[in-house]
Amino acid sequence: MLVVSKPSSNQLFPGYGLVKISALELRVSEYIAVHKATLRDASFSSDSRGIVLTVGMDKLAKLTSLQSNSTVQSYEAPGPIWSCCWNQIDANYFYCGVQNGSVMLFDIRNTSSSVTCMKQEHSMCPITSLCHISHSRASNFGCEGILAGTLEGAVFWEKKSEKFVPHGLALLDGSCTNLQKDILIADMLCTNLIVLLLRLVTV
Repeated sequence: MLVVSKPSSNQLFPGYGLVKISALELRVSEYIAVHKATLRDASFSSDSRGIVLTVGMDKLAKLTSLQSNSTVQSYEAPGPIWSCCWNQIDANYFYCGVQNGSVMLFDIRNTSSSVTCMKQEHSMCPITSLCHISHSRASNFGCEGILAGTLEGAVFWEKKSEKFVPHGLALLDGSCTNLQKDILIADMLCTNLIVLLLRLVTV
């Protein structure tokens, strides 16, 4: 199944949602209303529960079931949310990149508040992309953390015990619009004005 974000075509119920497209028949099957404002990012849960995480300019992160076509839970941020990703080790946790430059960690079992909030001093750049990095001996990457792309570059938030420590990454000048890491090796794909393949070194 392919899932695509799409504005509502019903003027009586404006907003943004998800369109389910059959991979076999290549046709739209259903539309699920999710956000009241622009949907910025989406990510499938890694534990095959049929849950998709979406975030939007309405300051909400939402978990939507593709089986029941309904929102399971909502989580609120202090500002519009630009990006999201799941924790690759424990699917109870997910991350949100907020317009004010903060990265918020949520536990799906706690709907009242975030677990923690990471933010660099004097930085108000929106978090355009998030990618969770798990410790992997196979790839010689010796630490866990969250990779965050911003309109000013990129930051790696290394997890040390219960805290996250920021490390700036040297990328080319310009906005970073998307970051992805190969799950088996230490290569990272960064998209800004041009597409680059960069070697992510242990920090």
